[in-house]
Amino acid sequence: IRFIIPICGAANPNELKSSFSGKVNSLLFNSGDYVDENTTVLTLEIMKMIIEINTTVSGKIYYQISENQLIEKNDLLFKIESDTDSQQFIKSLLNLDYLDIYQENLNQLDKDVKPINQNNMSKLDRKRFLAKNAGTTYIYDMIENFDYLIKKEMILTDNEELEFISRPIGENNLSMVAFDIILKNQVRFVLIANDITFNVGSFSWKDDLLYYNASKYARINNLPRIYISANSGAKLELNNKIKSLFKIKWKNNDINQGFDFLYLEKSDYKLNKSDVKCKKIIVDDLTYYKIKGIKSNGVKNLNGSALIASETARCFEEIFTLTYVTGRSIGIGAYLTKLGIRTIQKNGSPILLTGAQALNKVLGKKLYIDNNEIGGTNVMNINSTSHITVDSDIEGIHKIEKWLSYSQTSKYNFKEIDYIPTDSNYDINKMIETFFDDNSIFELFNSWGKSILSGKARLGGIPVTYLVCNNQTSNYNIPVDPGDITSKQLTKYSAGNILTPDASQKVAQIIKESRIEKLPLIFLVNLRGFSGGTGDMLNQILTHGSNIVRELSIYDKPVYIYVMPHSQLRGGAMVVISKMINSEHIKIYADPTSNINILEPSALQEIKFKKKDVIKKMQENNIDITNTNYIKKYDDIALEFCRLHDNNYSFKDDIDGVIDWEKFREKIIDSLKIISN
Repeated sequence: IRFIIPICGAANPNELKSSFSGKVNSLLFNSGDYVDENTTVLTLEIMKMIIEINTTVSGKIYYQISENQLIEKNDLLFKIESDTDSQQFIKSLLNLDYLDIYQENLNQLDKDVKPINQNNMSKLDRKRFLAKNAGTTYIYDMIENFDYLIKKEMILTDNEELEFISRPIGENNLSMVAFDIILKNQVRFVLIANDITFNVGSFSWKDDLLYYNASKYARINNLPRIYISANSGAKLELNNKIKSLFKIKWKNNDINQGFDFLYLEKSDYKLNKSDVKCKKIIVDDLTYYKIKGIKSNGVKNLNGSALIASETARCFEEIFTLTYVTGRSIGIGAYLTKLGIRTIQKNGSPILLTGAQALNKVLGKKLYIDNNEIGGTNVMNINSTSHITVDSDIEGIHKIEKWLSYSQTSKYNFKEIDYIPTDSNYDINKMIETFFDDNSIFELFNSWGKSILSGKARLGGIPVTYLVCNNQTSNYNIPVDPGDITSKQLTKYSAGNILTPDASQKVAQIIKESRIEKLPLIFLVNLRGFSGGTGDMLNQILTHGSNIVRELSIYDKPVYIYVMPHSQLRGGAMVVISKMINSEHIKIYADPTSNINILEPSALQEIKFKKKDVIKKMQENNIDITNTNYIKKYDDIALEFCRLHDNNYSFKDDIDGVIDWEKFREKIIDSLKIISN
């Protein structure tokens, strides 16, 4: 296991002391060398784990230890004469005392249920009740469903830095919590979560700072970042101090005439000048400090929302990000969900920008009954947002762990291809099951873009992303929008083997996610082309098709495209996945029974072997061109001639190989093994 520990510099010279006992593995520079920002300067060995020490400060480094030296806690490792004076050591990124118990815990894999402090029972019961009423599980209880080995909570210090802490559950003073977790399978990740029982899970500036720092911690250390979203959006705030102090000046001192203005007493104004703006006025010989403005954190909280939105977008581009929505996710919570892209949504847990009650008020009618009509799973699992839906928080946690497991290689077990199709009407699910390792398939987006199947699987123990063309007609239901009087429920159908707008968008998105996950991509193909009607053009078929090219052009892991038995690859569909898009990484193979060309033979005949060509060929062979029976026979001959341009003899020199279906699995496994070695 390898951990990367970044550091930041302080005043000259910077000093770094070890937070644990271990052994110096290697020094990567000579004392006196100048090191750039974000550079690994030494490695330590602790309990058979290699820890890389990085710096984000540039300057001259002076080691205080030597290679192979045994070190104790608090031993000085090095000094840096920095060329900046403004940065400070982020101690939270160095304090790894909890690793001292790592090896011990490896030998105690049967985790007992964590005891709860009996003195906190009434308080915890209230929190559990509040969480249940919000449609979720109390966050500290939910975390216990992870099959973890080590769990360390991170908090925000007074200096707005991260710090590890051990404290009883329920003692958090923010609606955001964060953890560094190592599972029993040794997958390590950062967990950030809302506590919906604290300020209804709303995002204050301090909550945003904890989210931001924990997210940055994950990104700097190249750790997966999981976000459990259960919130009420940005925190709405009033100045409670002024709220308790303000007085009311009634018109003519008569409540029935309404209020004239709000004011403070002179003494209260003097004590709270930093929170309120007042104007001194005199009415009927009495002095009032009329309130003209009150400071609040509303805009500050919105700026915090923007801060964490930007950080989440950056995280998605650099590390594995995944959001689990439970209870509800509103406003900035919904944006964070979409910016993190990969999403698991619990049924009954809507993702919203604006709630039903607020929309009804804007529309002036009670049109929406509840929030699930707006952002429930029936909406989010057909609009590219929710990859997976679950029925419970326990199932949600298990899906998170399963998804994370595809960062690891497992044991290879040989298997035969036991399903070989005999015609084009094959069972696509059996094709997937026979090709990938047993019990390794993890389907994503099973309700969206259903002419393409997608997910994670293993091939010879190696985790991969898969895309597979569905040869069956599929459909999905578009729910009624109560806010649109012209809306009605629709059922949309998609033909098999066609790239529709939603399927094309799905392909591009899955490729992008897989690129960031650094996984090989397997695409089992049977495509007649793109849909291209008016509705398809309005639904941006060109945009999504172009995005497939864009994503494949920058893919830096192996991509294996295979035209399945009795299948085809035609026209624009061939263009957007051609090996020429990224010849270094894309390989394309085909089964001997497959067909690849611009058009199908019948369409090719209509354009390139027209009736006049048929007549000409009949004349060349001295055949009576007025005989309709002969004309029909020559039409068949023309079709056969076009069909002869459509077999593997025609295209074999333009792809990477013609391989039987039953041999393709082992071919790719061997290739992946060579690349990984």
